[in-house]
Amino acid sequence: LVDQGDMKTAYKIVATHAAESAANAGDAEFHAGWYALRGLNDPKTAASHFARIADLAQGPMTLSRAYYWLGRAAEVGGPGNAKDYFARAAAYGTTFYGQLAAERVGRQALNIAYPSPSAADRQNFAGREAVSAIKRLQEAGYDRYAETLYRDLAGQLTSPGELALLAVLAEKQGNHFMALKIGKIAGARGIDVGALSHPLGVIPDSADISGSGKALAYAIARQESEFNIGAVSSAGARGLLQLMPGTARQLAKKAGLQFSQTRLTTDAGYNATLGSAFLGEQLDRFNGSYVLTFAGYNAGPNRASQWVARYGDPRGKDIDAVVDWIERIPYTETRSYVQRVMENYEVYKMRISGKYDIVGDLVNGRS
Repeated sequence: LVDQGDMKTAYKIVATHAAESAANAGDAEFHAGWYALRGLNDPKTAASHFARIADLAQGPMTLSRAYYWLGRAAEVGGPGNAKDYFARAAAYGTTFYGQLAAERVGRQALNIAYPSPSAADRQNFAGREAVSAIKRLQEAGYDRYAETLYRDLAGQLTSPGELALLAVLAEKQGNHFMALKIGKIAGARGIDVGALSHPLGVIPDSADISGSGKALAYAIARQESEFNIGAVSSAGARGLLQLMPGTARQLAKKAGLQFSQTRLTTDAGYNATLGSAFLGEQLDRFNGSYVLTFAGYNAGPNRASQWVARYGDPRGKDIDAVVDWIERIPYTETRSYVQRVMENYEVYKMRISGKYDIVGDLVNGRS
């Protein structure tokens, strides 16, 4: 219906939803609000739906989405103060809509400081029986049992400083997957752990990641494998950046490297080198567009080209039109994937260079 331009009927259908789960209800409320705002030019009605998302929401991604769109509605006559809503969304600096809101209110930096443990944090952490047990298990080679305790502690600790110490303990073992999990578990509990949820270190300095750049390689790897070097998907994609063996073989040949399927899931540098080259190729294919590259990486490049034919080309459009284009992606998984990788990219840019530019990156892509 939306593709046919019948926003009124589309709105009526989603506005009368009977979703049972909070996630489904939140998604239905978002689409009702979005259709009302962008299709029917009714910011007051739109705001009522976005406000319900905020009432239903628990996690940073959903809250930032609700406050950002309440701000957008307020900009064009909806209730409330747009800047106040954008400021509330911007508090969630690791999220797509939090970053868009931060640029909307002119913030030069994202709210992602790495937690700094206090003396009390260090003392409390050192005295925990679970921490001693983790160390003993790791020394004995029982890493899988240690991981269970890592997860339990990440779900119990409330101090960002102690959570940072827990992540460092995992990183010292080379377990970047668990370091990331600790940040994700804490973040999902509503604890502000800043950059802890976006660790660095899994890609060795020996990797040639010039094809994509460091920030983008990390952004994709975080989403694709959660830094699990040995990850293998049900479709057969392998390793850090989830490469299909056939694609990896072609990339290795172009790079003058010997192909090894085993190294895809044992050598992070090898996987990152080939994956970065592939990302560079895809960016070139889509004239530098991050939006189309990420959509193509998830759903296949041909699918991304089909969506350009159906919805128009997001390249060269203003930021609001690009955001609309992303929200129109018909695959829920791909729509979410584009937003997650984009937010990852901006966090890693901030961590590595001290700068972010989500609006410029969405509108202009890689120049």
